Amino acid sequence: LEECIQYAIDHNLEVKQQLFALEDAKLTTSNAKGSFLPNLNVSARNSWNNGLSQNVTTGVLINQTTRNSSYGVSSSI
Repeated sequence: LEECIQYAIDHNLEVKQQLFALEDAKLTTSNAKGSFLPNLNVSARNSWNNGLSQNVTTGVLINQTTRNSSYGVSSSI
């Protein structure tokens, strides 16, 4: 008899729906708590270019190397 009762509980659709609803509520609560935490973002970018360019005044081709770097930090509360 106990096995039959346990089988009925394990396969009851309403019980499963309530368990899913409970897990959903836990995740919603966790996400809501996370919304109160501050955000911090850090970024860095670097590019290196090498090639020929023409001097506008003389018309001579020159080998030119350029390097660009940028960094950023942002936060929000």
